[in-house]
Amino acid sequence: MILIRKHYQESDTKRILIEIFNSLMSSCSQKPVFICIGSDRHILDCLGPLTGSMIKEKAPQAIVFGTLDNPVHAKNIGQAIINVKSTYPGRIHIAIDASVGNEVDLGTITVQKGAIIPGRALAKSLPPVGDIAITGIVGPKFSRRSSQLFHGSLNHVYHMAVVISDSLSQWHNKA
Repeated sequence: MILIRKHYQESDTKRILIEIFNSLMSSCSQKPVFICIGSDRHILDCLGPLTGSMIKEKAPQAIVFGTLDNPVHAKNIGQAIINVKSTYPGRIHIAIDASVGNEVDLGTITVQKGAIIPGRALAKSLPPVGDIAITGIVGPKFSRRSSQLFHGSLNHVYHMAVVISDSLSQWHNKA
């Protein structure tokens, strides 16, 4: 169930994201684990690791798996999930990943209850991740040439990472 769909440039996006996190996490006794999915090697797939790095800078005490220095990607996601579950049992997992959509939706951030299915845009078979999913639309859907997903502008990716990380770190530091 999608809880919010907001473009990063809308003036109230950060405030609304913080309100949603307050609502979603109000009954939790422990802070969540952030699982930031993607690759540091492809511009449009770096939303997760870029956001993870920014969260660690702004909220150093936050538990973050997936940064530019140590990304969680297709080759290590299974082990990362095992590590998260064994090290932080019972915690809520907030997954952050890039997604594709319609051209007019570039820069849109969504928050939904439920897991992300990483790699779906490239027809990869990866395990679902998270109890709460945050995605940012970084590029348009391409049916035939998936390699196009890796070429594009860092502009929307960077600005979405700033908005998401600001919101999560502000919420985390006050919670």
